[in-house]
Amino acid sequence: MRERCLLAGAVKAALTLGVAVLILVAPRAWAAEPGHDAALALLDQGELAAAGGNFDKARQLWEKALQQRPGWQTAQRRLAELPARSRGHAAQLREIELRQQASLDFVEGVGLFNQGRYQEAARLFAGAAQVLPDHPYAGSYLALAREQAHLAGHGSLQVDSIPPAEIYLDGQAKGRTPLLLQEVPAGEHTLVAEAHGVRLQQRIVIRGRASHATAFSFQGVEVR
Repeated sequence: MRERCLLAGAVKAALTLGVAVLILVAPRAWAAEPGHDAALALLDQGELAAAGGNFDKARQLWEKALQQRPGWQTAQRRLAELPARSRGHAAQLREIELRQQASLDFVEGVGLFNQGRYQEAARLFAGAAQVLPDHPYAGSYLALAREQAHLAGHGSLQVDSIPPAEIYLDGQAKGRTPLLLQEVPAGEHTLVAEAHGVRLQQRIVIRGRASHATAFSFQGVEVR
């Protein structure tokens, strides 16, 4: 009986030891799978390539990792996510390029503004303000350039006549003399004065930021 108890104890101890050995050995056997370390290295190398924007290289490395460990879900997931990551990276690059170009456009716009080329400057400021809404100066420079462009593109015209007459500028009625016309677009215009059924006409050139004056005289003109 005592021998049986000793044998049972020895078997039990052996079984217990065997289980313990299996528990300790199993992870080592898993870590020593053929290609496991190489696959992990390929996975990490692919991640570095993807982080640097080299997505073709990342795909090649992750495909090699799958060859080392067929069915590896981590590598499969990285490959599945790769197209979206590539598109997102390209969008980020485009955004960076747009912001850099907008900053350059703003600097160029300042130069044009200082040259008095307000319309061209306003166009560049508008683009910069749209791409860089947080730019500290683009919005204010845009408003100033538009204001100056408007002033540079308009002048004033004082019109008098003897006797008083109705005035038409480019065919549009403007009022009765004496008449001050503000913000007349720069350029050549047709000015007509009408009094007592008689119409007199002038061609006048308006310059930006300038004041102009002209007069009509109906004296000696046959009244209808």
